Amino acid sequence: MKKEVIVLIGGWGLRLKPQVKRPKCFVEVSKGESLLDAQMEWLISHKFTKIVLAMDRKTYDYMRKHHSYYLEEPAIEVSIEDTKLGTGGAVKKASKYCSADLVYVMNGDDIVDSNPEELYSEAGKGAAILVTNPQIPFGKIVVDKLGNVLDFQEKPMGSFFVSTGHYVIENKLIKKYFPEKGNLELTVWQNMANDQRLRVKELKGRWITINSFKDLEKVRKEIEATSENNNQTS
Repeated sequence: MKKEVIVLIGGWGLRLKPQVKRPKCFVEVSKGESLLDAQMEWLISHKFTKIVLAMDRKTYDYMRKHHSYYLEEPAIEVSIEDTKLGTGGAVKKASKYCSADLVYVMNGDDIVDSNPEELYSEAGKGAAILVTNPQIPFGKIVVDKLGNVLDFQEKPMGSFFVSTGHYVIENKLIKKYFPEKGNLELTVWQNMANDQRLRVKELKGRWITINSFKDLEKVRKEIEATSENNNQTS
């Protein structure tokens, strides 16, 4: 099976400022390795042969200046937005570089421990979203009718699913459902769900999304710990 992926590269990560002053995908997650480097390693390890980086012009200019080696890789194409298209429009524009029947799409700042083959299998002739139960960032308090606290849970797991930012979509459905400009979340997924063309696959492993500097520090610690464990066992 031909494996092609569109990576949605976010912008400059305003919530990472003032500690980080670069596009989010190029923040350093381990010594000498950016977040995008780590994502590329994951994709290559799972035998993706075409990687389309979808980004705005400002991010592309930064990459060309500081990480030009990406442009020398034959497996990498770059889809550039001169005006903001939203996630749905970005996928549609980038899909012109893809010829596979099923296209993998992922956010550039979501890290998952998963086997993409499982999501491919779930998509069938339609689309599938990799989902997980999120950890709620607040303490949960259970009370009775009189206002007495019965239980307190510190940052429990949610009882609902959220998207991890990883998808597999039938290529022809990108042309049918995706807008030239607009977001996945507000239009595409609901329309596909209404037509019963959308399924989910539950993630059993780790999911980290980098939305703040605290998230970035967490990623750095986990990668460092994983690297140390690998060195000890090798």
